[in-house]
Amino acid sequence: MKKPLITLGLSLAILLPSAVLACGAPPELEKQLQLNPDQSAKLDTILQKYRSRHEALRGKHEQARDAARREMEAIDTAQHQELATVLNPAQLKTLEEWQRSHRPPRPDHGEPPASRGDRPLPDANPEPQP
Repeated sequence: MKKPLITLGLSLAILLPSAVLACGAPPELEKQLQLNPDQSAKLDTILQKYRSRHEALRGKHEQARDAARREMEAIDTAQHQELATVLNPAQLKTLEEWQRSHRPPRPDHGEPPASRGDRPLPDANPEPQP
């Protein structure tokens, strides 16, 4: 009976939100499963064990995402500073506006990207700026 119980615990930990599993299985689920007190205690232990592992992994991914975001911001800042040494302020502003209009939308913004046909093609032989 141990193996099916472990499988059940893993399945519940994956299917149910972590917040619901914070204190073990919800009472209505325990009732549906018709758990005896021993099963209920073991189920709660298993769910708590895997919940903490999920939380640890989620935290690890959030830290990596935050670090990547900071690194991208540093790259963007360095690029902007270098571009500012080549372009005058009006050109820099035009470039920034063009970049914003051609950037795909971020997931938290509903704005659709411009279709490929709406974008001007880059010059094959761009003229250097003075």
